[in-house]
Amino acid sequence: WALRQIGWWQLINEVGRLAKEDPNLRVRRYAMGVLRNVAEVMQARKDAGAMAVRSAG
Repeated sequence: WALRQIGWWQLINEVGRLAKEDPNLRVRRYAMGVLRNVAEVMQARKDAGAMAVRSAG
């Protein structure tokens, strides 16, 4: 589990670097879209977990 998490964080860091530093505007825009989608998925998982805890307890 930890190794998989580390791999994901490395990937997210690399995409973030592309979003900030790549000279190609198209690459930067695409990388920002990827980061936005990852953030939305993480927020949805967090919200779903909170809802499950509320309904169980």
